[in-house]
Amino acid sequence: MDNIVDYFDELVGTIRASEWVTLEDLFFRQIDEREAYIKGVLYLHGGYELHVAEYVCVRNQGIEREKHRYQLLDADDHFMARWDNAPHHQDISTFPHHRHKPHDEIIASSPMSIPRVLQMLEQILKEP
Repeated sequence: MDNIVDYFDELVGTIRASEWVTLEDLFFRQIDEREAYIKGVLYLHGGYELHVAEYVCVRNQGIEREKHRYQLLDADDHFMARWDNAPHHQDISTFPHHRHKPHDEIIASSPMSIPRVLQMLEQILKEP
């Protein structure tokens, strides 16, 4: 992938192909041909919402999500999960990547992306 517009186009295609997403409301702010901010809400079946934010760069190794946050809310706007890479929780083995669960629980998480969160939704929604 050579430019950030290609990444965004691919991302939108993946989102639109997801069985979970009923509507997407994304804002794409291109900084230059290799970096951008992406922010918005994905409205999901069952009234769930996935709030997303990425600062993304195209590098030699591919896409790097320099900063990201994905927050899942239920139909009543209750917090269910958030994945981010803010540099806190240094005790987590996957630092800076981690997941916030209800009741202030913080657990390890591999690096995430919007498509990866969408793939994991069914599993996540079954968690207690």
